[in-house]
Amino acid sequence: VMAASLLGPVRANLKLTANDIPLALRLAVGNFAGSKAFPVTAELQTLSQPAKLLFSGVSTGLSSGVRLDGTGSFEFGTTKTEDGQKPKAPLRIESGVTVGDDTATFRNLVVAMAGTTLKGNAQAQWRKRPSVDVSLDGEALTLDPLADRIGEFLSGSKVPFGSFATLPMPEGVDARANVKVGGLLIHDVLVRDASLSLALDDGTLSIERAAGDIGGGTQLELSGALTHGASGGRFYGKLKATSRNMGALASWLESMGEVPGAKEEQSVPPALAKEPNRTFSVSSKVQLTEDNLAFNGLAAAYALTPDAADISGDIAFNSREGRLVLRS
Repeated sequence: VMAASLLGPVRANLKLTANDIPLALRLAVGNFAGSKAFPVTAELQTLSQPAKLLFSGVSTGLSSGVRLDGTGSFEFGTTKTEDGQKPKAPLRIESGVTVGDDTATFRNLVVAMAGTTLKGNAQAQWRKRPSVDVSLDGEALTLDPLADRIGEFLSGSKVPFGSFATLPMPEGVDARANVKVGGLLIHDVLVRDASLSLALDDGTLSIERAAGDIGGGTQLELSGALTHGASGGRFYGKLKATSRNMGALASWLESMGEVPGAKEEQSVPPALAKEPNRTFSVSSKVQLTEDNLAFNGLAAAYALTPDAADISGDIAFNSREGRLVLRS
């Protein structure tokens, strides 16, 4: 720590550990004598992961009623290679920031990944119970950098997506997030009109609605809540899908596995080729724990709604049994 006087300017390079995470903090504060505003710059970086938080702005003072005004950014990932590991494309968040006694406003918020962006705003307050509200939208977003990290996290799952049930949730903060994207690209898979509404309330994460359209005019929709108890995390929800053109959907699914330059072959099943506009729908309750994934009350029909189901039953996978269980 270096200071020209007790009233600044002050510069500090610190190393600390928070929740077993090693951190490095660089801080620069201008002369704060009197009642005039002074510059503040802070950079917080994790030493175990390529993550960095930066703020640069002006403070109106050190007493109550002080206000910070400036710009902030957060970056996770790097294009550099270390120890033979593959580089991870960065996720970057930028915003204008205004912080008061018990509120913070994030204006002109930008989330950037792989050359695409979402824009919006966010607000936080800690007057009573801390809470955060975020709203983002954009025409297109490439989700590959985030999808790769999620894939790494889920790779150790005992059952498909089982690690999702182990996600720790903070209990002292409430939050809401609404995201809309015209075209969401995930490893060459395009989801149109994607929307996501999330809420965090006292340690419970609610997916109020996650929806989007994939190939063949097929809409997917998921809702539910992740809670934690003595037996661990558990997700309860509902999943439904509706296709207005099964032939187009079959072609779209087949195209995902095509090899560039390979000879094209008839991919649509003959039954669907004769009825290109055949509809299909399916709905089910979903239950997920670390070692169990179950689709209960599953109903499917060749119609826009599965009310008069052609197929009904349950599907479950339990890691302790190590096998898929079908009941119809």
